[in-house]
Amino acid sequence: MEKYADELKLLVELDDRHDELLRELDDLDKQVESVLAFWLAEREARLKAA
Repeated sequence: MEKYADELKLLVELDDRHDELLRELDDLDKQVESVLAFWLAEREARLKAA
């Protein structure tokens, strides 16, 4: 029975880690979106200036 408790504990830990990785991925996605928006705005400004 202890084996099942250990496996359940591991599954809970993996689920927590998975949730944390999803949060980190979401943060990275927002950073990439921000940089891309900035880059596109810069590019558009340079095209208009040319």
